[in-house]
Amino acid sequence: DRAKALAEWGSSHQQVLRDRQSRVLEVRDPMQATQLTTIEALKQKKAHNTLHEERCSNCGRSADVPAGHTYTCTNYSAKNCVSSPRVTFNCEVSDGTDKLSLTLFTSDCEKLLKMSAPDIFRIKHTAFEAIHTLLKNTYVLIEVGPQKALSINNVLQWVLKKIIVDDAEFGSKAEVKPNSPAQKETDVEDLTAPIVAVDKPQTSASPGTGKTPEENPILANKLTDPAEAKNSGNLKADEA
Repeated sequence: DRAKALAEWGSSHQQVLRDRQSRVLEVRDPMQATQLTTIEALKQKKAHNTLHEERCSNCGRSADVPAGHTYTCTNYSAKNCVSSPRVTFNCEVSDGTDKLSLTLFTSDCEKLLKMSAPDIFRIKHTAFEAIHTLLKNTYVLIEVGPQKALSINNVLQWVLKKIIVDDAEFGSKAEVKPNSPAQKETDVEDLTAPIVAVDKPQTSASPGTGKTPEENPILANKLTDPAEAKNSGNLKADEA
């Protein structure tokens, strides 16, 4: 009976189904135009900490052998695969308006921490309190976009697409301004473009530039680790 009722509803609401499908496709295939906004605006568009792993150098699947060892990957069906260190880092970014939880993978972690994945792997139990302090005082420019698929409860989620920590790259974007409050739309149609979250920090000069936020408003996003420093010793390495 439920299946029959659903089929009848679908037959009489074809336009509604087409509209919803087109909105999903727009999110999955976003345009390339860049739009600047704040984290507070991102959250209005809504309808443990670090994991170190060894993975296959070819397909990226988790490996159960130590890093640097050659083995045969059962997923890739090829010999001479090398187990390589990979890093996943969960953090919160804040621009003074709100916070946004993001996940950084190996390449972004290397850029942010300015060290290689093997080095991050080695310090996981010894130096993460210093990393915690570093992140709390690091300003970066981040580009985010909507997740490729909407979840069953229609909650919009944002994923990291690019991270910029080089002051020279910041300078090339200094003329770009965040969205005004009037631009804080909630329609899915506005979510199709990659989005860079920026805002002005409230205090002190930007690290490494000697400029105040008023002089360089793009050096704005303050990256903070959601875990307290006391939890840094609980980071673990998983080998699956």
